[in-house]
Amino acid sequence: MPRYTVIVEWDEEGGCWVGCVPALNWLADQGTTQEELRERTREAATGYLELLQELGEPIPEGDPPGPLIPPWRRVSEPAEVTVGNVSLAFVPA
Repeated sequence: MPRYTVIVEWDEEGGCWVGCVPALNWLADQGTTQEELRERTREAATGYLELLQELGEPIPEGDPPGPLIPPWRRVSEPAEVTVGNVSLAFVPA
């Protein structure tokens, strides 16, 4: 059975808990309590996976490789630069 990470954060401005699932196309939901967030995210993820199955699309096998940082939070794109015999890998923070 695949296991998917849910990134959970408190949204001070919105006054609610926000969760997103990187492996499921950054599916996101919110709740006023962590329990509500868990239930809503479970329902949304289940619906998303059922839709993928109905459409004959592949079901994600788990978390994507690399950092689990939402695209809207990334300040740079991953890149690699080689200078002489030194290689620098730039990754989003």
